[in-house]
This record gives sequence, C-alpha cells and structure tokens, in this order.
Amino acid sequence: MALPFFAKKDFVHSESLYLLDSSLHLRGIYNGIRGNSIQKLIEDIALLKKEPLVK
Repeated sequence: MALPFFAKKDFVHSESLYLLDSSLHLRGIYNGIRGNSIQKLIEDIALLKKEPLVK
C-alpha cells in the first residue's frame, strides 16, 4: 500500500502553540516549553471561552 504524499515528507516540530478564536483569528502565540507561557495560554483560553461565538 502506497503512503499518501504528506506521509512521505519530513515533519517539522515547533514549541510554538497558537490560540485561534471561533473566527480563526490569531489571538496569541505561546512557547509550549515555558511554564509561564503555558499558564498565560490557559488564562487566555478562559477569557476566550467567555466571549460570544462568532460564526
């Protein structure tokens, strides 16, 4: 069985985490290795969850 084209490519990993809202707007970029950055991401997610959903 042949692999799909994307399975044959190298995959680059990054420590960056991106927070997008329901309109797919970038709301933040966080370093997934740093604890203080992860804490800020958690806080920002809580704030984002309080906003009304936009379709």
